Amino acid sequence: MINYNSIELGSGIVPYSKTAIKLDIVKKGSIDILADVRSLPFRDRVFEEVYASHLLEHFYKTEIKAVLQGILRIMKVDAKFYSYQPDLEFICKEFIENKQFSKESLLVPLYGDSLVDHQEMSHKWGYTRTSLTKLFKEVGFMGIEIRDGRSSFQGLEFLIIGERGEFNSER
Repeated sequence: MINYNSIELGSGIVPYSKTAIKLDIVKKGSIDILADVRSLPFRDRVFEEVYASHLLEHFYKTEIKAVLQGILRIMKVDAKFYSYQPDLEFICKEFIENKQFSKESLLVPLYGDSLVDHQEMSHKWGYTRTSLTKLFKEVGFMGIEIRDGRSSFQGLEFLIIGERGEFNSER
């Protein structure tokens, strides 16, 4: 059953959420809405929860603030945005030290999935826990938390959670 209070942006072929509305720019898998995250087709303050898994790295540095402002715009007051991200710092250290992963296996989290034939699948920028926290603060997210990613990714990702508070409710 779909939860109309939550949305997953860039849900892809294997969505993170089982119940959220699924939005993607590529018509693959079981998406509900075909749209570009850079221009979200929703009125302001609609969703209580917004999810994204490996989405933000698909935007250029010059456009990411507008993307995050758009996400903040569709969130209700006290709503949360959960975003899993490749951990650029961990990936770079691992690439040099070669402890856990082969260098070739680290290319997908760095550059994107070349098996999907769509230009939007390329990664345009990378984030560390510190750099993305700073960006979330600049855009107006509050109550920012950083957590380790899912165990299946073995350190290659982290989770950042940002909240829309009363302070940024007019943005």
